Amino acid sequence: MADTNGGVLANAVKIVGEAAFAPGLSLAVDGDVKGGALHLGAAIAAGMLLGPVLGPIGWFAAGLDSYSQSVSGKHIHEHFKKSK
Repeated sequence: MADTNGGVLANAVKIVGEAAFAPGLSLAVDGDVKGGALHLGAAIAAGMLLGPVLGPIGWFAAGLDSYSQSVSGKHIHEHFKKSK
């Protein structure tokens, strides 16, 4: 088993932080404050540029990417690429 109970709990706290508070929170908790701030800025920009209908999708996407980068070290789109 790769994760201990503490790792699972930490990941659960990160995902709740991303969803309930702000995208980028899991990166900031890991010590990457700059990356967390960039994800939060991207989420805010998506909300402003895409409006009330599509804005939440951009907010959610920024949170997913931040969580993915925090847990695996890869951006979300890198999980879908075939490795050579």
